[in-house]
Amino acid sequence: MATQRRAGRWCARRATGSRRRPRRTAASPGYCPASPGRPGARFCRERIEAVADGKLEIGAYDTLAILDFLDGVPDRDWAEHVFAGACEALLATVTTDPAVTGHVHRPTDMAATPDGFGRRLFSDEVIDHHLDLLAAAQRDDGSWDLFWEPWAAATVPEWRGHLTIERLKTLRAYGRWTV
Repeated sequence: MATQRRAGRWCARRATGSRRRPRRTAASPGYCPASPGRPGARFCRERIEAVADGKLEIGAYDTLAILDFLDGVPDRDWAEHVFAGACEALLATVTTDPAVTGHVHRPTDMAATPDGFGRRLFSDEVIDHHLDLLAAAQRDDGSWDLFWEPWAAATVPEWRGHLTIERLKTLRAYGRWTV
């Protein structure tokens, strides 16, 4: 296969001169990384099934990834089945006690929208209480403080901006903030 420089990029050309078919990416219509048959999806499914079977311990970031995957997987029956088995393990990574400080994840982190699997982990009372706490934690400048120790002071403004957008999206999803 010969290569040519074209429009600032290297592209592969076959001997016939035709370009290879481009790979599907997240921007491609109909692309779903959680679709069965994709190598990454198989990996995720195996790990989530291991969590549901009690064979794999997880942390809070694993819980976030699992909930995101389950929200997007096309096989809804499978998602419901493994969610039912993994609920206890998922809940074990969340802190519901508002007095606990430090690098912890709260119900509003796991249930950022009312229609996802994360929301089903918590009662209405728990979500309402944590939404109240989330709104009350907003600083005078409109941002939220980081709940972890930053690795460099220069990253604090960027992370606060990101965290603020995510918090506002959560409050908007629950009807607690309107534009």
